[in-house]
Amino acid sequence: VYKRQAYINLPGISPATDAALYPGEYVNPSERHEWWETFQGGLHDDGKPELAAREVESLMGVVQGYWEGPWGDSLVGTFGIREDELNVYGSTGNYRASNHVWQLDQLALTEEPTVSYKGSTKTVGLVYHTPVKWLSFFYNKSDNFRPHTNKRDVFGEFIAPQEGEGEDWGFLVEAFDRKLTLRFSAYENSAKGALSNNYQEYRIKDTVITEVESKIRGYIRQEALDLYQPVPINEEGDLSEEDEALIDAFVDAHPDTFTRWLAWNDEVRTVRDYESKGYEMELFARPMRGLDVRLTVAKTEAKNTLVSPVFQEFLELRMPVWEKYYDHHRSVRPLDEAILPDWETNTNSIGWRLFNNAQSYPQYYADLAQQGLPSQLNRKWRANLVVNYRFREGVLRGW
Repeated sequence: VYKRQAYINLPGISPATDAALYPGEYVNPSERHEWWETFQGGLHDDGKPELAAREVESLMGVVQGYWEGPWGDSLVGTFGIREDELNVYGSTGNYRASNHVWQLDQLALTEEPTVSYKGSTKTVGLVYHTPVKWLSFFYNKSDNFRPHTNKRDVFGEFIAPQEGEGEDWGFLVEAFDRKLTLRFSAYENSAKGALSNNYQEYRIKDTVITEVESKIRGYIRQEALDLYQPVPINEEGDLSEEDEALIDAFVDAHPDTFTRWLAWNDEVRTVRDYESKGYEMELFARPMRGLDVRLTVAKTEAKNTLVSPVFQEFLELRMPVWEKYYDHHRSVRPLDEAILPDWETNTNSIGWRLFNNAQSYPQYYADLAQQGLPSQLNRKWRANLVVNYRFREGVLRGW
């Protein structure tokens, strides 16, 4: 009995080898059948079906004190602390069968967390209300703890939570029963291990690391094929399971193989350390009932103190291996055809591509050059004007 079976090619993987079994008869996916939500909400960053769960437990306490001065002034102090524990659960189960079909019904959450974080955040604040009732001064200081959940570095290790601290101080003017207020503050912030939002930085995992490591692994596999000379089991060149296991074992045991290499996964990110300081002025006015006007003007100066430290560590570790493959053709082929003596000028060599492709080494070293310089992703000046009118009567009341 012949039955046509449809498959879905998932993003980020090879359509020829990995696909998800299509549930039911073929229909246009745009019609959004109930199963479609499974794919829309269940696909992980690299295209694999994935289950995940997060548990957060927090304990917070706040203490506030008040002192009243002899001239009608007062001082209010606040201290707060929050303890957080985050557990992240991933997927388990054999969710890809031997025929390369994703078995969605076999997905299950791990019983134990795949990663756990604990941290605390402390905050101290002071507000001084002067004898002049319309004028106050304030000061705040806090540290922060921000987990990155399931994000990993290029070594495959979970990225440690972001840590840092911030301070701000300034004054507040309130007049006409708070119908006119002016708040001015200065601030300084720092962060260590913050996820980089610069696409060019973390794209290096694809344009440099993945590019080279995949070629190295391909040539090691070719070395194993030349050594063992296995006989294909079909016209497509597929090997038997025994021969594939033999070749894989050779590749994994080779000294040039980086066995923990994880750069292909979209969970892999890079981090940076930064410092920022600036000023912010906020003017609020309520000139008439129902009408609010808020103007915010800010100036920020931010600089990167450390860019992609783990990428730097990875390249320093792997560079001696990479250099041995600079003279290899960038398309993996039998070893007797792979070596290009003129690799420095030959556009088909791995080395030439690394040094001359704008998105490879040139981009990596351009990223490193940003250390200690102002961040290119932050606007120095910004201004926002928000005008809001709320109807209090008539057919538009409440709008």
